Amino acid sequence: MKESQNINMPGPNRVVGGKKNTEANLREYVAAKILFNQKIEEYERPKTLEENSLVEDILTRIPNFISEYGAEATKVTLPKQIHMLDASAAHEERVQAFLEKGVQGGYNELNGRIEALSNPENIVATAKILVHELMHANSFQSLTVTAGVEAQKRRFGFSLYDGKNAQENQNAFFEFLNEAITEELAKRFCERFLSEISVTNEQFSRYRNNRKSAYIFPDITRVDPLQELTSELEWTEARYSYYDERMVLVSLIQVIFLKNPQMFRTYEDVFKMFSKAMFTGRLLEVARLIEKTFGKGAFKKIGELTMESVNENNTEKFIEFLDQQEWS
Repeated sequence: MKESQNINMPGPNRVVGGKKNTEANLREYVAAKILFNQKIEEYERPKTLEENSLVEDILTRIPNFISEYGAEATKVTLPKQIHMLDASAAHEERVQAFLEKGVQGGYNELNGRIEALSNPENIVATAKILVHELMHANSFQSLTVTAGVEAQKRRFGFSLYDGKNAQENQNAFFEFLNEAITEELAKRFCERFLSEISVTNEQFSRYRNNRKSAYIFPDITRVDPLQELTSELEWTEARYSYYDERMVLVSLIQVIFLKNPQMFRTYEDVFKMFSKAMFTGRLLEVARLIEKTFGKGAFKKIGELTMESVNENNTEKFIEFLDQQEWS
């Protein structure tokens, strides 16, 4: 297995703006804050013995896994950066925010906290949450710093903010594609490793046995990725998150694959181009591929169509955009 090449500090990869030494100083400041200031909040609960074991096993496997998908370095993540929220503390603002949004996990690039609103009795669900957020934690991140103004997000994984978006805390271009890529990576990790990890082996094997299929984007000769993703609708406990977002990503990848047969051997080859861009922050290769496939201005158009949180309206618009393309 390919080994991860090096280790990066946690927090932003780049800081744009400010004085010459601002970037190095701020990155070191954020990294120190992350590594040495992980206090336990009132709305948290202690990790169980199983959860502690799970965290160690996942962190051990992350570096080599993400290197296979284009990451050139692994960011430092310590077990103490992973915090379990107490679901019974619904009156607490942080827990309430998770419940209202209907999400189970979150990652904050400025303080390095990975938070999971999880059930100790469902260790597989907890694993899926943690792996998803660890993919975010290892994604490319950059900030814009302006004198007298709080640091603003500039890039996060595959997502792009402009000045207005960041200031008004609006969603970024490619917002839900970023989540789709992240969850697809989490799915690949879980399908490969949860049967090996001692605390998830039994539960995950039971879930897998109840399914008709497993693992998306195999070799083109084996299965169509849209059929594979559709089969998830038949799953119950074993289903992965961000289904609609991933359906958009799979549809995009399928068109790219079919229209560029000379460039790619499998659908997975296309996906790896997207995952590499998410980890390294270098979007130019994907942008050129999209413009080549769909025409001039398509990269911006797709960014706009995937800007808002996924909903029926913008998902339909995206599929309509793909349907307008010639697939041959």
